[in-house]
Amino acid sequence: MNASTRQSAARILGRPQPSRKVLSVPAHGTDETSRLGVACMGGLVMLRIENGWQQALDDEHRYYTCRER
Repeated sequence: MNASTRQSAARILGRPQPSRKVLSVPAHGTDETSRLGVACMGGLVMLRIENGWQQALDDEHRYYTCRER
């Protein structure tokens, strides 16, 4: 399914919308994740914060999706 269709469906259902960008991010639990503070978890880009993880959003507050590298 393309990003435009996913965004339309999310908007109709009143849910958060995905970003049009799909990022290549290291998998959760790797050394690279620890060093960079960013991970791909379940297809979502997550940022390391002091007490856990926070979902990464673009400038329009849409959530980033990812592929593990």
